[in-house]
Amino acid sequence: MDNFTGASGTSLATYNPAWVQVTGSGTAYTTGSDSAEIAGSYSAIYYYSGSASNISQIVVAPSSTTRSYEKMACVRSSSGVDGYCVGFSAVSSGNYTACYVMKSYTYLASGSCGTVSATASHTLRLVASGTSPVALTVYVDGVQKATVTDSSSPYASGSPGFGIQGDGTPADSNVTEWQDY
Repeated sequence: MDNFTGASGTSLATYNPAWVQVTGSGTAYTTGSDSAEIAGSYSAIYYYSGSASNISQIVVAPSSTTRSYEKMACVRSSSGVDGYCVGFSAVSSGNYTACYVMKSYTYLASGSCGTVSATASHTLRLVASGTSPVALTVYVDGVQKATVTDSSSPYASGSPGFGIQGDGTPADSNVTEWQDY
C-alpha cells in the first residue's frame, strides 16, 4: 500500500525506489499532501517492483476536465511492458461516461463501468487471473463491473502499479492511494 506521503515535488522513484517507471513522457511526483500527480500533458506508467500481486487498486481524486485513461490501475507490468490497465474515459458534463481496459496502453475492451461522477473520489481496481487466457476483472467502488479476457499473447506475470496522465491541470491527475493486496 502507498499513500504517497513524500514531500512536495519529489519524483516517485526518489520517494520510493520500488516504483519503477515503465513508459511515459513525464515523471509523477508526490504533492506533499498524501497524493501523486503529473504535470502538464505528460503521462507515465509505474509498477511496484516489491510486489508480484495480480491486484492493483487506486483511489482517484475528483477531476474537472480530463483526458481518457488519466488515472489507471495496472497489473502485470514489468520493464518495457505496460501490462494491463483500467482507466476512466474523459470527463463529460461532470461524469466519466465509461472505463476501458487496455493492454500495453492499447484499447482491449470496455470495462462496463457506466456513468460515474467525476466530482467525487472513486476506487478503481483491476484483478488479473490465469495465464492463457488471462481474465481481467474491473471494480469501481468495490462493485464488480466486468470481466475481460485476453488470449492473444497474454501477459502471464509482472507487477501491479498505476498509470497517470496529465491534462494541463496537475490536480486532475491526482491519485491518493494505491494498494496491491
